Amino acid sequence: GLVYKGSVESVIFVGLIAALTIYFTSKSLAKAIKLKNYRVKLWKFAKKNNINYQSEDHNVTYEGNIFNRGENRYSYDILGFASSENRPVEIANYQYDIRTESRDSDGGKTTSTTTYRQGYALISLDHKLPHIILDSKKNGAGSIGNGLLGISQSQRLELEGDFNDYFDLYVPKGYERDALYIFTPDVMAVFVDETCNFDAEIIDDKLFIYSRAPLNLIDQSTLEK
Repeated sequence: GLVYKGSVESVIFVGLIAALTIYFTSKSLAKAIKLKNYRVKLWKFAKKNNINYQSEDHNVTYEGNIFNRGENRYSYDILGFASSENRPVEIANYQYDIRTESRDSDGGKTTSTTTYRQGYALISLDHKLPHIILDSKKNGAGSIGNGLLGISQSQRLELEGDFNDYFDLYVPKGYERDALYIFTPDVMAVFVDETCNFDAEIIDDKLFIYSRAPLNLIDQSTLEK
């Protein structure tokens, strides 16, 4: 029989939709399989080394800078390390969404959502300390440098030596002497030598180390650093 032009276009259109559906379905499936395999490896690693493992936690209530942004916030791939000094350590990744509104050429509102994923380590300290932030100068835009919540540039404090080449240090007014007591030369050397690509924040008796990108927690060198 005769095949009309409209019919040919319809067949091509349907075929294109089917191909796109198969492509995105297979891509999503491959991503899900990759995530499952990663988490199985992480679970086996945690079990072998007596580490507490949790795939996701949607009830995070930490006071750190990255934990108070956006919406749909949760930690994932969480490793909990016990400590003989009763100072547990937590290493995990964190995700949150930020919505932004803009107007098109016709004046209408459009909303877009950007998902951010970062890594962090939480180390419990012996005593409560002032709220201190170290913003790394070596990690580009930084993990907290894009928006230091509640921090003023007037709180910036310069230390001795070349430490200021690696970090911007923010300290509450009136606590400058405390910061000098905390950041002794040996402590500054550790931050410069070991964590200069990470940001850090002290809140009460908790030290947070922030990574700009998610941490590969099955990579030995990442965990050692």
